[in-house]
Formats: sequence, C-alpha cells, structure tokens
Amino acid sequence: METSKKSNDHDDQRSALEDVEHLSKIVAAKEEEVQNWLRIFKEKKVLELELINSFWCSLS
Repeated sequence: METSKKSNDHDDQRSALEDVEHLSKIVAAKEEEVQNWLRIFKEKKVLELELINSFWCSLS
C-alpha cells in the first residue's frame, strides 16, 4: 500500500513537472509573439512619423 502511494505521488510529481514545462513553453511563445507585435507597432509608428515629417517638410 505504501509503495503504491509513493509511486502515485511520484507519477503526480512527474505529471505536474511536465505541465509546468509545457506551460513554460506556451508562455515563452506568447512572450515572443508580444515582442513581435511590439516591433511591428514601433516600425509602423516610425513610418507614420516619417510620413508626417515628409508632409510637413513638403509644405515649407
């Protein structure tokens, strides 16, 4: 009985560790996705500012 409980505890710990590793990979992928969106947003803002600057320069 005691051996069975230890085996189940060990299986539960292994399962929990696998869950944590899986979730860590998901979080890392989401962090990368957020960084990509931030990069795209910054590039878009730079382009918008360049267009605005060009427009104002063309008026003078």
